[in-house]
Amino acid sequence: DKKRKEEAKASATAPQKAMTRVLSPEEKKLLSAQTKRRLEINGILMERYPRALKAMSALCVSDVEIGNECLPTFATPVLRAVVSRCAAKENIPLLGKCGFDTLKIMAGCVYEIDDVYALHLAHALSIAFRKSSK
Repeated sequence: DKKRKEEAKASATAPQKAMTRVLSPEEKKLLSAQTKRRLEINGILMERYPRALKAMSALCVSDVEIGNECLPTFATPVLRAVVSRCAAKENIPLLGKCGFDTLKIMAGCVYEIDDVYALHLAHALSIAFRKSSK
């Protein structure tokens, strides 16, 4: 009985041992480089990009004159981000929402238009820009 249990236990762990593969030093180095790059990209997408958009939004809502002065600098990159068909944006809905929210705030500071009209203007801009960029 005891011998059978030991044999069963040994045969159960044998497939796991057979499936376990030790990485070569080159593979470990590549894996480390890929992990580092993934962390960098994650930091850009999940931290720096939303923070930059929030900074733009804060400048635009701080004062109408400041917002209007910032528009020439911020308008094109934000609009391009909103209409982008980037795989990251498709997989991380937060990215699209951040961009569109920033565009809406920027549209609202042009002539201090009402938030409802800023939303419509932001939609219209994103649609028009998407059609023109094809």
